[in-house]
Amino acid sequence: GEYIKARNIYLTMFPVNTAITGTYGIPGLKAVCDYVGYRGGFVRSPLLQCSDANKEAVKKIVDTAMAKLKTI
Repeated sequence: GEYIKARNIYLTMFPVNTAITGTYGIPGLKAVCDYVGYRGGFVRSPLLQCSDANKEAVKKIVDTAMAKLKTI
């Protein structure tokens, strides 16, 4: 029954999904999974693992969203 809260969570997380998968693809998604405590694992060939710079970028995206979620 908390529709406004649910909407705010959705509006916070949807751009994260777009940024991670749209910009960094599967390697970025796996990097985020590893970062938040799930097992992202390695990507299959011909894809390459996420670079250290991209890992830092996706961490920043997730950290920003998580900070915003704490205020909802």
